[in-house]
Parts: sequence; structure tokens; C-alpha cells
Amino acid sequence: MKKILIEFLCVATVLLGADETFFWSEALNQAIRWRPAGIKDNLYNAKPKSSNEYIYMGIPNQDTIRFEIQKTPGQKSELRAVPVFPLQPVESLAGAERISFELELLEPSPAELTRAELRLCGKDSAPVSVPFKVRNKGRFEKISLQLPAGNYANRNLIELEIATNADKLVWQLRKAAVIGSKGTPMPAQTPIDTVLAVRPLAPCAMFYASEELAFNFVIPAKVRYLVKNAYGETMQTGEFVPGRNVLKKLPCGFYLLTLEAPNLHFVRVRNFCVISDRVTLPADVEPPYAIDAHFDAGQPTYQARPNYAFPGMHYEQIINAVARAGFHNARVGVNYHRDNDYNWLTWFYAREMKKLGVNVTQAIVPCGGDTTPLKVFEYAKRVAKDFSGITSYIEFWNEPQAFGCPLAWNYAASAKAFYQGIKAVSPDMKVLTASFLSPVYSGAALKSGLSEFFDAFTIHIYYPIEAYADKIRRYRKVLAEHGQKDCFIHITECSSYSEGRAEEGGYCGEKFKFQHFEQEMGTAEFMVKSQLSMQENGIAATHSFTLPVFHEWDGSKDWGMMRDDYSARPALAAFSVLNTLLAPTKYQGTCTPAPGVIGHLFRHADGTQTLAYWREKAPAPQTAPPGILTLKLRNGSYCFRDMLGTPCTVKADFGKVELPLSERPAYISGFCGMNPSRRPPIGKLSVLRLSRSICASRFQVTEAR
Repeated sequence: MKKILIEFLCVATVLLGADETFFWSEALNQAIRWRPAGIKDNLYNAKPKSSNEYIYMGIPNQDTIRFEIQKTPGQKSELRAVPVFPLQPVESLAGAERISFELELLEPSPAELTRAELRLCGKDSAPVSVPFKVRNKGRFEKISLQLPAGNYANRNLIELEIATNADKLVWQLRKAAVIGSKGTPMPAQTPIDTVLAVRPLAPCAMFYASEELAFNFVIPAKVRYLVKNAYGETMQTGEFVPGRNVLKKLPCGFYLLTLEAPNLHFVRVRNFCVISDRVTLPADVEPPYAIDAHFDAGQPTYQARPNYAFPGMHYEQIINAVARAGFHNARVGVNYHRDNDYNWLTWFYAREMKKLGVNVTQAIVPCGGDTTPLKVFEYAKRVAKDFSGITSYIEFWNEPQAFGCPLAWNYAASAKAFYQGIKAVSPDMKVLTASFLSPVYSGAALKSGLSEFFDAFTIHIYYPIEAYADKIRRYRKVLAEHGQKDCFIHITECSSYSEGRAEEGGYCGEKFKFQHFEQEMGTAEFMVKSQLSMQENGIAATHSFTLPVFHEWDGSKDWGMMRDDYSARPALAAFSVLNTLLAPTKYQGTCTPAPGVIGHLFRHADGTQTLAYWREKAPAPQTAPPGILTLKLRNGSYCFRDMLGTPCTVKADFGKVELPLSERPAYISGFCGMNPSRRPPIGKLSVLRLSRSICASRFQVTEAR
């Protein structure tokens, strides 16, 4: 696949009109497409030329990219920032005459810049350089660069260099475009990647039901499109023309789009989903459905995993996916470094999610930082000050048993210091324990005095759903032994290995494999069932693992709920149903609508109910008829939704209604009067014996001798 993509030259089947913006220009305004210089031709086996700290990101929902670079301590040489835009195979500079953009210089002043130029580069061609002037600081200015006359069809990199002798360089880019007037004939039967050619004009290919289904088609040709739903049913056909296209309205659900045209060969499938608009909840409502946003995986060199189609920072896509899928809580890691510091990007994307209505659970991950109690106490005060008003929960230490602290009493000493440091500055910030992997380790920590120094208890679970009740019961037993019988339990990582190894290729080289579509659907099914099963067991919040592209098992375990083009997988569409339909409700408990059928009941504010249900994988001897669930309901109309949110109206006649039944969850809403057979246990925040108003003077450290 990589060979097909890299060898394909995107050229036109028709001629572009005079002075037209190239159809693919919107990609220049996406941080996911830019990367630092030093890694040429989409290969990731070379290190960047500069060791300077280099940060760049997209500002969510603003089509603006921020670039930042600063000198290393003692550096005397010039500070150079060279972000690079590698063209995808469906993009070409053939016929380019002008490149324009808006640039805002934030640091330093224009007079302190030593160089500013744009370059067009190709593997076997000398760079074409176009210098420009930056005249203003603190406001955007439009820069339009006329290219020297020539043929740029063999140039596949755009470089934008700005240099200074100052210690720090910060600027922002927006409204970039390539403008030209001519094209070249396209060879017949050249494979064209549909994912790259059809670009959804919604973040992460997640369209709200209230939005137009708008796509940008970047190939200068007319083609036929076909849209099918997740079950293979044809939903729509039509024609795409170059530029912006709008599909007819589709119901909520997950969709697959393919293309065809005479003499053109298209490969891969463009996926997208339609989801309910995000709901706003009262401030005192905290739904249990949550996600591990795993922002570390948004770095372009994370796990040494290349992405030759989308090589840049992926933070903007992660933030938008969290908000679009309707989540109201997301877990974000904070690396605790040796110098008692953390990457300021952590603060930035936590703040951005808070702006979008997402509460943040911070997970402190020691990465060389001093974990002795006094140092941890000082670090906690700084974190509390910086993240106050942004972070709702803060978890001290990710899996200490496995990462850096095998002795539970050492962890407990640091955790007690951390708790007091947080409460000294921000008493309202809720402190979680470490994410424990074992009741034995957590019991030893509690026995070492930890039981008085947390607001909620935290664990990680990677077990089959059938094992949840027993695992949680064992943790509750340990908590009860230390006076915390009814405290809230948060699960900050929860997932499964049930889908097996991934085998599909993608944009990340031969090593990293991706789930095929049926595996993706199986993952979506698991996510819904695990969330509702955790509710059944009284868990206050469950963060499913994980959102972005992430691999284990030497590249064959594909964890993420996003594809390698950072579009949503079916799991995010399924989560949208939980977050919009069930998050505003009160969970009532479980029921058995029919033999072999699992049911979960929810009550809405208007008094009506929703039943989430599915068939057990191993049906009991007396099971419901395959494919049909019969419920006794009053005559009338009710709303049925499948796992991915696709709705339809069902009618009850003669006091009963027949519903589709499978192992995948589904929902029926709008009825009243159904009672649960088992109600969930109710937890609460830890009732501490210590005063909430803890001041720094009360904290003392006695060195062991």
C-alpha cells in the first residue's frame, strides 16, 4: 500500500481554471500534516537536525496552527524553526503559481528575525526559495508569495523557515492556500486512495446530526460515490465533483464511502459517522462514561511509529474526538520530570478540553522526577496551582506496581505527601489513588496509612466482562478492611484483548497493523457492554482505553478508537449513544427482559425509561427466539436505536412490541413502569478523618536513618 501511495502522482483529468485555489489546500491548515524538519521524504529513520524543543499544535476548531521552539540551555547558535509539509500522493504542486497564508508573530519582534522564507523541495531537484518579510507582532498579517515561473510537479515538500537569535520563537499560521491555473492528464488505472481523496469537513469524520455532510474532493475529476451503512446496506449514491460536496441527510450511524469512475482505480474506504449533537449536563451531574485520551500517543514519533500520510501532531484530533463523541470526562497523563516540571502542552490541551465542556482527570506519571515525600509535596502544590479550575480529578502515579515503585509503602509515603500538597492549594480538587493492578499491593498501601489520604479509589481492569464482579468485590473487601467500604471507585483504564491480533495494513509502515472492520465492530460492542457492566457494579467512572492510535505486541495489538487517518471508528459512534442518550439519566439497575437476555434500565428526567439490552453470548437452554425480543408494553410508538445510534420507530400492538435482538447492544426508549431486578451499590467520596483545610506548615518529613 505504501508503495502505491508514494509512487502515485496526483494530476488532473481536467484543467484547473485560471487563478483557482487548489482543492487540497485546506490540508495546509491542519497540524496533523506538518512535522519538524530533518526527516525527509516521509522516512522516520533519521533524527531531526536540531535538538531544540519543538512544539506545534492545532488550535481546536480555529483552523490555526501554533509553532513554538526555544533554545537549549547555553545555546549560542541561531534558533531555526523549519516546519515541513509533505504532500500526500493525491496532492500535487503542478501548475502552482502562488502560495498565500496569514501569519501572526508572537515572539520575538520582527526586527529580531534573521530569516523568513518558504521553500519547495523535491528529492531530485534543487529547492526553490521565496523569502518574505514579517512586519507585525501580535496580529495576523496576510503574506502572498509569487512563485518563480516553472514546473513544480516533482516538488513534494513545502518548508516554512523562520530564524532568529532570540531565545524563543512563537508564531501562528492560518488560511494557507496554493493557487494556480493548469494541470496535467492523469494516467488511466492509477490507484487512488479514497481516504486521502475524500476529506470530511467535520473533525475526525464525526458529523453532528444537525450539520451538513460536507466533504472536500481533492481529485480534479467527476466520480460516482456509494455510501453503505455498517451492515452493508446501500444508503445513498451520487456524483462527486472537484471541491466541496454535500451528501443528502443520513440518520445517526456509521458509514462507509467508496468511489468509482471510468479509467480510475480507487483503493481503501472513506469512513464517517453521524452522531447526535453533544448534550449539556447540569454542573452536579457526573456521568460514568469516560475515556483515556492518551495524549502521549499524539506525538508524531511516539513508539517510533511513522505515519507517512499524517506525520504531524495529533492533539487537535484527540481533543475534538473527545468532545464530539460527547464525553464529559477524559484522562490525560502528566509526566513528572527530573526538574520538578512537566510539558506545558499538558496544561494547554487540558484547558482546551475544559473549554469544550470536558472534565479532566490528570494522571501523574513519574518520568525521572524525585518521588521522595518533600519533593512530591512541592510538585503537588505547583500542579494544584496551575491546573486549578481545569482538572476535576488528579491521579497520583500510573500503575506504580509496574512502573517505578514496587514497594507499596514507598508509594504510600509519596501519595500522602501529594494529597496534602494538592489540598494545601486547591482543596476542591479531588485526589485519586494510584491506578492499582492488584488488591494485594493496594492493601499494603492502605495498611501504610494511605486510607486517610484520597478522595476516591482507582484501579485498572483488563479482564473479560464476566470477571468484573469478582475483581471489584475483592477490591471492595480490601477497602472495607481499612474503613473505606463505600468509597467511590474509578477505573482509569479498562479494555480487552478479545478482538485478537490486527492484520490490516495502513499508513504506519509494515510493522504496525490495524483492525479489520469486524474487529472494530467487536471493539465497539465490548466498550458499551463493559461500561454498562461497570455501572452495574457501582463504579463511579470508567475510562475506556484508549482513544488515539496505540500499539502493543510488536505492532499487532491495535488499541485505539481512531484509525490511522485519525477518523472515528465504530466505538466512538457507540460511545456517542451512551453519552447523549444515557448520560443525562439515572441508572436504575439490571433486569432480564427474556431468558438469556441482559438488560440495563435507565430513567429520564421526564419519567420515561430506556432499556439497553443484548443477548448473552452463550444462551441459556431456554433462550429468546433468535433475532427477536418481545416486550410487554402499552400500545403506542417507541424509539429503537442500534448500537451505533441509528434510530427507528417501533409500535406496540396488543400490549407487546417485537425488537431486533443480537449479541450487540441496542436500546428502546419512551416507555414507563419497568422495574429492575437488581439495583447497583451506591458509593461516595472518601470520608476522611483529616481536616480538608490542610496548610503547608502541617506537613513534615522525618528522614529515616
